Parts: sequence; structure tokens; C-alpha cells
Amino acid sequence: VSGMILNLGGSSVMAYGEKPDQSDWRVAIRDPREPEGDYLGAVTLKGGEFLSTSGDYERYFMEDGKRYKIGYTQGVFDMFHIGHLNLLKNAKGMCDKLIVGVTVDELVEYKGKKAMIPFEDRIEIVRSCKYVDAAVPQYDMDKMSACQKLGAEILFVGDDWYNTPKWKEYEESFSEAGIKIIYFPYTTGTSSTQIRKALEAVRGNTLEDLK
Repeated sequence: VSGMILNLGGSSVMAYGEKPDQSDWRVAIRDPREPEGDYLGAVTLKGGEFLSTSGDYERYFMEDGKRYKIGYTQGVFDMFHIGHLNLLKNAKGMCDKLIVGVTVDELVEYKGKKAMIPFEDRIEIVRSCKYVDAAVPQYDMDKMSACQKLGAEILFVGDDWYNTPKWKEYEESFSEAGIKIIYFPYTTGTSSTQIRKALEAVRGNTLEDLK
């Protein structure tokens, strides 16, 4: 065999060798949401070149015929741990683009807490995670406004809020805005608070020497 198009699996192909007439190979690109036979166009390949296609159809959440592609979640992400990683990994698995809001220091203090890791470091850590497409500052508690500004169609939150009166109301208002709320279980046995308490115990109930 002097030439062929090799299917490498998934959505990838490779042009091998030459065609009998020495012309380039042409690979048609089909719209995955249209009936077979409808094509978006064609790509020209020379021998040894690869083609891999992708699209928003590959990772999304669907309910009642509606496709949800852009997801949003937010948090302090202080002392980044496996629970944070699980949240981001699971969220990314249900959307094409995952945007993460990282709480600024001022808002953390407003909620009566204090982050051990400064905001600039926390957002850089989250931004560097392979499951995160974009990390943005979270300046307030208005999740609806954040989703609308960012074009998010899914809001990912912890399941400790599930079925509470407050979040039942949120579900109705978010649904009216075309935004789906997805609840994820927290990773048991791990939290920033637990890590902080463990450090306090080891350090003699003070964290001054860690700053």
C-alpha cells in the first residue's frame, strides 16, 4: 500500500503516503449534530500530516433537550487540597468550558474568616489547574450576576446546600434564567478548616511562624 487515510481513533486521522495521481488528500468535516452527509467543509492533507477535530458536542450536560456548555463555580480555595481538585475535575467533566471564581481577601474577611493564602496566590493556583479554563476574582456573593456576566449555563455548588429552603428558591430563579444548578458531594475528611486545625495543633495552636 503506497497511500491511505488512517483512522487513529476518536476524531483523529493521518494521511499516509501519496494518492495515485500525486494530489493532496482531502478530508471532509461533518457537522456532528446534522444528519450524515451534511458537511461543513474539507481539509487538505499531505502525506504524513495529521488531522484531529473537536467541538462543543464532546463535553456537555443535557437535560430536557437543552445543552449546557459553560460551567461556573466559586470558592476561597485556601490551602488547595484534594477536595478542591475533585470539585474542579468533576465540574470540568460536565461542561466544555469551566470558569472559576476565586474569592478576594476582602470578601473572605467580610464573611468573618481569614484566608491563610493571599488572593493573588490562590487565583494563580486555581488558574494553573488543568481542569480550569479561566479563573476570575469573586468580589461579591451574587452568583446569578456572575453566571450571567460570564455566560455560564451551569452553576456547580457543594451538596451541603441541597434541598435547603434558600437554595430551592435559587433553583427556581436560576431555572428561569436558563441556568442549571448541579450539586457535588464534598470530599469527606478533607477541608481547609480541618487542615488549619491540624496545623494549629502541630504548631502549638499558633500559625504566626507559618506566615
